[in-house]
Amino acid sequence: MRELNIRFLEEYKTVDRFIRDAYKSEDGVTAYIHMMEADKRQGTMYVRTWNDDYYMLKHVRWVRNQLVHEVGYDSALCEKADYDNVALFHKRLYAGSDPISLLEKERRRIKREQAARAGAAGRKPSNGSSTGGSKGNSKNKKLSIWQRIVRFFTEP
Repeated sequence: MRELNIRFLEEYKTVDRFIRDAYKSEDGVTAYIHMMEADKRQGTMYVRTWNDDYYMLKHVRWVRNQLVHEVGYDSALCEKADYDNVALFHKRLYAGSDPISLLEKERRRIKREQAARAGAAGRKPSNGSSTGGSKGNSKNKKLSIWQRIVRFFTEP
């Protein structure tokens, strides 16, 4: 049990660190869960695995907290499925196939379709705004934190 718990915690820390770095957050997995909660309506609409991923993350965070703060490394709390879920989520983060990334890809696809329809009709998109443009210009100051996160992952 101890070996599985340690492997689980190491994998969890890797995922947490990745999220902290990618989203410039102090809270790692917890911040990711909060982002999922904030986008729950669209997430469940466009990402098939949204709810499963959400509940899995909440569960593995609970397991991590129990191991670290309550029951200790020698408990039989962690199961192989918990380790497998964290390891798979880690791979999905790197591949850009995690729920937040998938939602952002879907949002960009919808935006492109709207722009194409608007262009075909000879007019600009109804929202009139764009997150595009060159890096380092004054538009960066006007972008929401979410738009800056998206830009971080999408621009070369």
